[in-house]
Amino acid sequence: KLTMKKEYMKLFFAGMLSSFPFSFIPFPPITIIGFYIFFKELSVSTCLKNSVILAFFFGFGHNLFGMHWIFFPLTFDANLMYLAPIIPIIFASFFALFICFSSLFVHFIIKKTLLMRHIYLSSVLIAIFFYTGEFLRSKLFGGFPWNLYGHIWSFSENFLGIVKYIGIFGLSFLTILWIVLVSQKILLKQFKDTVILLLIFPAFLLFTGISNEEKTSGSIKVRVVQPNIPQDKKWSREHMKYNMNKLIKLSFKEKGSPSLIIWPEVAVPEFLNKSKGTIEYLSKLLPKETYLLLGSLRIEDKEIFNSSYLLSNKGIIDHYDKLKLVPFGEFIPFRDFFSFKKLTEGKRDFSVGVNRKIMPIKVKKSILKIEPSICYEGIFPQKRINNLESNVLINITNDAWFGTTTGPSQHLTATRFRSIERGLPLIRVANSGISAIYNGSGKLLDSIPLNQEGYIDFDLKISHLDTIYSNYGDKTFIVMFLIVLFLAIFLDFFSIKKRLNN
Repeated sequence: KLTMKKEYMKLFFAGMLSSFPFSFIPFPPITIIGFYIFFKELSVSTCLKNSVILAFFFGFGHNLFGMHWIFFPLTFDANLMYLAPIIPIIFASFFALFICFSSLFVHFIIKKTLLMRHIYLSSVLIAIFFYTGEFLRSKLFGGFPWNLYGHIWSFSENFLGIVKYIGIFGLSFLTILWIVLVSQKILLKQFKDTVILLLIFPAFLLFTGISNEEKTSGSIKVRVVQPNIPQDKKWSREHMKYNMNKLIKLSFKEKGSPSLIIWPEVAVPEFLNKSKGTIEYLSKLLPKETYLLLGSLRIEDKEIFNSSYLLSNKGIIDHYDKLKLVPFGEFIPFRDFFSFKKLTEGKRDFSVGVNRKIMPIKVKKSILKIEPSICYEGIFPQKRINNLESNVLINITNDAWFGTTTGPSQHLTATRFRSIERGLPLIRVANSGISAIYNGSGKLLDSIPLNQEGYIDFDLKISHLDTIYSNYGDKTFIVMFLIVLFLAIFLDFFSIKKRLNN
């Protein structure tokens, strides 16, 4: 029993180690070390039940450490404070089940000597099961696509170019395959192959990361406003006037007049479509050919929406309702069975918007076609809207919920991949950070750090790079997988033939 406990603790710490590149140390091979320990224990595990338990402890450590920040939103509500230490354990346990699911199959694959001889094919099979677990986690119950394995390359845009062909899920699968292959080669003590594989995949990513020349057609001056309003004061009635004045002070400086001003999610915490006075007040502040994109609430036929509004000096000219709501934050899954209070203000769940849309604005000779998203939506991959072309992605968010944890930087990382997949500039505007501007290759152009008040004036080049992923979405994954499968069979055939000749 003592030996078993040591095994479980070992796997827990191996899981923690494998999650380091998501939060603290931008060095992908660290993930391989954690997985090598995991696969080594699986290879000597005597039964399926023990393998699943080992997988649970590995997944628990991986998710508890990688998403430790999930407790922070609960600290703002005294009625939920007692849940703060419990929720990360529940979430980490739930996410660990997806790794357990993968390991059910991996246990059999890793035990079969016939497949171990076919190391490349067995690695592809193991990788596809781990990828399936990650994919299901990203889709079920609203989806939790945080800390995808492809995110470990985000320390440099030079490694991310392949995403414009196969999306973040494609990069995740290839990363998992790389981790599995290197781990198996170490287990088989094939150290020469280990070194080659360790280097060849990052080199391949660098090669595919060579970016194309962006075609531009004019530019528009944009002002990104980050007010850094604390979460406990954001909804406070006594602070609303002060908060509004802060936003206005940052937005309407004397030096120059931007064509587009962007405020964060729910910058105006009221039902803006019913607040005639607020609309008139903001509209009068806007010069001709200056637009304001801001987050606020919307109520229609007793339904409440988390929305973004586009204002001009004539009032509201367009709005967008959030489509992807945050489970437990904006709605309670299986509401008929659970009576929990959601984390955001108000007792009622938010309603889901109808569809994605483009918000076009005309400034002088240029037309900016804005594709809006709100907070959580930014971490989900999407191909372009059918028959509609946007030329900038704008994501507004709050992120004051997560304090000084690594949560905001992980959310920014996940959102950044949308710029590469779509080949479009991305503007992310946060309440307390991190606000950032990326070009269509995912390169950071400017930013405002976490928990800092300020604004960015930026000449946004109107550009468009029509990517393969933008047109076909995750269908490209199937093509990539078939190529990888064919290559694995070929390499196994070649290596077996070589062994027979020797």
